[in-house]
Amino acid sequence: MKTNKMFEFIKSKTPNLVNVLSVKSKDYDDEDGLAFEHYIVKCKIRMINPTGSPSWSEDVEKSCLVNVTEYNNWLSKEESIKWI
Repeated sequence: MKTNKMFEFIKSKTPNLVNVLSVKSKDYDDEDGLAFEHYIVKCKIRMINPTGSPSWSEDVEKSCLVNVTEYNNWLSKEESIKWI
């Protein structure tokens, strides 16, 4: 469930997202922030030829940091209406 919602969240900001492979909480402090302030999300991104040729593209694995607060705020808005 978390990877599906995380996919929707990242896809809204990164249109070339193909898949979310894993989501885990960053459990250490570093220059990017405090422990448990971000999720480390491993994704598959479609890289497109910089010349714009539609015949070339490649899917690559990349990781990104997702701010927990921003994600939870987005998630609460998404879940504010539940159809029954």
